[in-house]
Amino acid sequence: MTQVERTSANLTGTGAESIFCLSVEWSKMGGILEEHLLAFVTSASDNEVRLGIFLPPLQHLLLKFRPLNQTTVVSIASDDWRLLQLIESYLLQFEQTAVQ
Repeated sequence: MTQVERTSANLTGTGAESIFCLSVEWSKMGGILEEHLLAFVTSASDNEVRLGIFLPPLQHLLLKFRPLNQTTVVSIASDDWRLLQLIESYLLQFEQTAVQ
């Protein structure tokens, strides 16, 4: 089950934030992030991994992964709200990767 919360001050292409839960245990998420997104890691600790991604020409993504019970909580911040659904769809593929 995925829970999503979105916020945006203005729906005309300005920044937005999304927080949702992946059904992936934290112990598996580290390997998935290392395999797929290692180049974008800006900081990592036992309880949090942060990513920064620049999407030309002028878009940016900040992602924060942290454990919660048997899941992983992902916080996404972007300067273009239209990217949120695309990024969420991409990250949801990690649930299938974790099962394999």
